[in-house]
Amino acid sequence: HSCMLGASAVMAVRLDKVGRVARIILNQPDKMNAMTAQLVEDFGQVLESIHLNASDYGAVVITGAGKAFSAGGDQAWLKQRCKDTASRNSQIMHDFYHRFLAVRSLPLPVVAAINGPAVGAGMCLAMACDIRVASRSAKMGFPFVSLGLHPGMGATHMIASVAGYETAYRLLL
Repeated sequence: HSCMLGASAVMAVRLDKVGRVARIILNQPDKMNAMTAQLVEDFGQVLESIHLNASDYGAVVITGAGKAFSAGGDQAWLKQRCKDTASRNSQIMHDFYHRFLAVRSLPLPVVAAINGPAVGAGMCLAMACDIRVASRSAKMGFPFVSLGLHPGMGATHMIASVAGYETAYRLLL
């Protein structure tokens, strides 16, 4: 069955229960599941629901609707950050990171089912999961540096811990 949380008619993140598996679906395929403000909010609500009902589940699978896992941070939303104060941006980005990286605190195994492109923060979300499984058509990358950005959302820590330092350096530069 499907759980719709929040007030909006179309949820940016959907939670389906398949047997004892919580299936989290990033549900903005028209934006390649880019991390918009709504997706951030809905993802946090879905994780909260799973946390509160953890005994109902045996595992969690995160995937994307459509052709992409996640294109990472929504560029329009990120450009808006330039118009805000540094202290407010710091708080907003902290909340953004915290919402997604909270998957690491779930008391269940979390699998990233990478069904298509997983880029930047989208790939960081996949790296935060316990296990990553990718389709043959999945493209994965960390384009932070080529975009003039610091690798955020725990990228530098998680890549090194999953793939080793040498691979992390190569992937991040």
